[in-house]
Amino acid sequence: MNTFQFPLIRITLAFITGIVCARFLALTNVQLTACIVLTAAIVCAFYWYSKQHIHAALGFGSCTFVLFLFIGMGVVRIHDNLMHSEHFAHKVTTAQSMRVTFSLETPLRSSKKNYRYVGVLKSINNLAVTGRVVVSFPKTQKRPRFKENYAGLVWFIPLQRIPNPGQFDYDSYLKDQSIYGQIFVKKYQNYPKTRTTFLDWVPAFHDKIAQRLSHALDATTAPIVMALILGQQHDINPTINKDYQLAGAVHILSVSGLHVGFILLLLQLLVKPFPNIKKYRLVKMILIVLGLWGFGILAGLAPSVLRSVTMYSFVSIGLYLKRTVNIYNTLCISAFLILLFDPNTLWNVGFQLSYLALFFIVWLQPKFKKFYVPKTKIGTYFWELTTVSFVAQVGTFPLSLYYFHQFPGLFFVTNWIVLPPLTILMFLGLLAVLLASFNIALGPIAPLLSFSIKQMNACIHWIADQDQFIFQKIPMNLALMLALYLLIFSLFFLFEKRNYTRWMGVGISIITLQLIVIKIKIEQQQSEFVVCHLPKASAILWKNRNQLFINSEAKQSPCIDDYCIAQFIVGQKINTLPQKVVCKNKGIAIVDSSGIFPKKRGLVLVLKNSPKCHLERWLENYRPAQVVADGSSTPAIKKLWKRSCEKLKIPFHDTAEKGPFIL
Repeated sequence: MNTFQFPLIRITLAFITGIVCARFLALTNVQLTACIVLTAAIVCAFYWYSKQHIHAALGFGSCTFVLFLFIGMGVVRIHDNLMHSEHFAHKVTTAQSMRVTFSLETPLRSSKKNYRYVGVLKSINNLAVTGRVVVSFPKTQKRPRFKENYAGLVWFIPLQRIPNPGQFDYDSYLKDQSIYGQIFVKKYQNYPKTRTTFLDWVPAFHDKIAQRLSHALDATTAPIVMALILGQQHDINPTINKDYQLAGAVHILSVSGLHVGFILLLLQLLVKPFPNIKKYRLVKMILIVLGLWGFGILAGLAPSVLRSVTMYSFVSIGLYLKRTVNIYNTLCISAFLILLFDPNTLWNVGFQLSYLALFFIVWLQPKFKKFYVPKTKIGTYFWELTTVSFVAQVGTFPLSLYYFHQFPGLFFVTNWIVLPPLTILMFLGLLAVLLASFNIALGPIAPLLSFSIKQMNACIHWIADQDQFIFQKIPMNLALMLALYLLIFSLFFLFEKRNYTRWMGVGISIITLQLIVIKIKIEQQQSEFVVCHLPKASAILWKNRNQLFINSEAKQSPCIDDYCIAQFIVGQKINTLPQKVVCKNKGIAIVDSSGIFPKKRGLVLVLKNSPKCHLERWLENYRPAQVVADGSSTPAIKKLWKRSCEKLKIPFHDTAEKGPFIL
């Protein structure tokens, strides 16, 4: 049976398509409800009709797909917090200082100066509100605990920043997670809770375990144990985390199917003494499912944990019922349930990578495993490890390039070295967490665990140091990523069965990929002038055909690297941008702190580094087409420039207010 013939796969794909369509189709609540009701009625009619006429099955399947597409759109509308009138985004639209009450939901990775959390607002200036924000606490104060309520004086910043070309749009990313603002806490105090939930004890448990492990283990080992067992990555040293990323082993630090599978095996060993009769098989199944969900709750119920726990729960139930568990159905059920309760999870990078990797493993690994049959158990283990790593990398390769623009060339070596001893490491880590939870000394486990983790970190660091095998700054856009996936799927479909239709699919995918590459080459020949926005810095770029000219104090600024990747000009020679250029038949002049102005009319004038001059007099004499000020000039002097331009009716563009200037 073809992979995509499973009904749950088609239903889940329809549901996901609906979530995607909700971003582009602005249907009203009445229109959406009418579409769902009408489509459901047609599905019922087709179902009744198909019982008597087999040829109606196609119509029934098509209408069912459309129905779940509309249901996906409806679920997005239900979970859209902006639909509620009490949402803070309807009440606060500008940056300002205010008094708020809020609770901390989940911890985020800390910055150099701040502890960061996802928080839920309760009130603003005594006005009841709802909505999620990023909360930053200065590290000069005591670290707060999440799942606690706080009241304090904060500086609120709504999400409205326009990123520089090619840069990661952090504000849009936060909005995809239903987060619509950031607050920086100045002063705060605990605020008593009016209501508690059964999950409120989890943060206190994490804090207790982290504190006890930090006493028994060193500063680099304890956070790794917290990440491996409880999924808490926010305290891991940034250097170590970077090594894991470059080595292609960051999935080890994120609790997912690998870790939940280990927990399942451990639970199966613990319940093995029960007799294998119907009554005790039910007890074993209940204990295993409860154990899996208990571990999921302790690990914070992250998307990867939810997916794995849900899938393995269905596997356990299937084993109890003595039925063959279809892995595609369990995978789709877990995805469907997660997205049903939180459709924004679809835009989570970890969710996308996790499901793509698992789908390709389930789909292709059994086929690749048949190519070679080792004669020893050790050979079989490493061959299966190799095939699993290969198909997982193939499945996530285009998406990883799209998000991270890098590829770990030694991922095979990483998996061969790290994954075999990971079972022992997981066992030691779980034992350490259990002992710490009962306040029992770790004893000989502590030095053994520290030694194991240090050796793993050393191996990862050595792999990450092999720069010649770490491919970075790889250009990739959305169209190219989708074309690569089209090619990958068409090639593997052809691999499964060779016929004319599948050969045509490969040909169409290759032509599509070529057309996108040609489009990229054509766009490379176009000129573009960009004044980026950098706080207290300057970066002015001019792309003339496939050459890049830069006027900036920092030639290796991240915004410049991101622009080069987005424009597919990585590896090209970077030239110095002159003070005067012509782009798209418009003259452009750059004036820096020297204050030397060109004596020519109709220019686009770019001001940087706060040139000290009498701007208004020059504006009156030479009447530029537009004045642009970047982030390197002080706010006070930019206000004067803006006032002068408004007086003379000359367009003024401040990158701090309007984002980067692009010509």
